[in-house]
Amino acid sequence: MSGSLKKPDGADLRRSGIGSSQINGSGADDSCADNGTKDIHNVSGADDSYADNGTKDTHVVGADEKCGRDTEYEHKTETADAAKTGKRRILPRPARRIAFAGAYAAMIIGGKEALAVLPNVEIVTLLCAVGAFVFGSICLISVLAFVTVEGLIYGFGTWIVSYYIYWPLVCLVFLLLARLIRPDNGVAMRTIPTLAALLLTALFSVLTCLVDVGLLTGLFDNFWGRFAVYYARGIFFYITQFVTNLILFALLYQYMVNWLIKLKKQLVL
Repeated sequence: MSGSLKKPDGADLRRSGIGSSQINGSGADDSCADNGTKDIHNVSGADDSYADNGTKDTHVVGADEKCGRDTEYEHKTETADAAKTGKRRILPRPARRIAFAGAYAAMIIGGKEALAVLPNVEIVTLLCAVGAFVFGSICLISVLAFVTVEGLIYGFGTWIVSYYIYWPLVCLVFLLLARLIRPDNGVAMRTIPTLAALLLTALFSVLTCLVDVGLLTGLFDNFWGRFAVYYARGIFFYITQFVTNLILFALLYQYMVNWLIKLKKQLVL
């Protein structure tokens, strides 16, 4: 029996101070190695977190600069979103009205100058009428701008007084008609505006003669005789303007009003 070896039991091992971890030495070493690896990763993660905190602190120091870029960033974001969704940025209503008033004034000027080679064949009356009927006071601003630009082009003679009286008067008359006539009333839209335009055209010839004769030669010393002579000299031009407006209003007024109403809805004025 002395030659046989006896495997120590658990009690002997505990008495001798040998733990189970010492028996499984390789497993303990692997566990320690794993723990070491985890500790290393934890340390590395802490360093990264510290580095991130340092970066954040740096951005906090530069917060004023970031706030200064917020407006530009938001503008770019809105532009990108609008491009993705296909929507257009809409300007505030006062800005849209001012922009449209300038564009409509340019259209009146362009129409007037395009027909300047034809004596008294003009489209200004029609443009002022339909603009005032649809856009109201916005067209009045366009007309005043048109008259001012005409003065800058041709010089501020006595005729400028007639222009500042007559063209705003056309706008006011058709602005009033817009309250009395519905655009879908075909008969009224063909007759009443045409008659109003003819009366205003006749008034224009009288007004220009009165202003020119009164300012150039005075209001006394046979004023009406001089007025008759002055009016008779331009009768051919007045008749041409009268016939032109008769044709334009009878053919185009209602169609232009309908088109401008659609444009107004699109522009949201």
